[in-house]
Amino acid sequence: MFDVRVGAIASESKSNVLVWAGAGAALVLVGIVAFFAGVSGKDVESEKVAGVCRPALEKIFSDQLSSVEDNDHHPVLMVPYSRLDRLEVTGDTAFCSLGARAVLRPLPETGPWYWRAVSFAQLRKKGEQWKITGSHLCLPIPAGSDVVDDICDQAEIKTLVCDVNGDCPGVTSE
Repeated sequence: MFDVRVGAIASESKSNVLVWAGAGAALVLVGIVAFFAGVSGKDVESEKVAGVCRPALEKIFSDQLSSVEDNDHHPVLMVPYSRLDRLEVTGDTAFCSLGARAVLRPLPETGPWYWRAVSFAQLRKKGEQWKITGSHLCLPIPAGSDVVDDICDQAEIKTLVCDVNGDCPGVTSE
């Protein structure tokens, strides 16, 4: 009689585990579907904005700052990062920024800095299309300088002179 009761309890607890596991799996599935349903609409607009921003910001770099001079006054190519630094879409307005850095390969073993610049654009949606309403190029300001770029400050773009052997904080390196 004792053996029959132990078998029934084991069977019941196995059944409870299966019910809980099934309920957990269903909950996870519902969460994943809800997440992607909520994100997909925003991603479409973000992709549209990125499709307008990236080529425009790359053109700003090629037109206004295609290269800089290194410490020995040799031109060094400015190369935009592969990803946008910032992309913000709110209703029918958007903001995007793209960083670029002076590419010197290999990096010098000594030297105080390399250049990094940021271009940014503000956009407005007109109908189904995004149009750039304003853009600007933020350049690194030399250390100890009293010069301030008000437009870059208002856009919360902190232009940096980065240490050669370090990373620019908050900046993608791709």
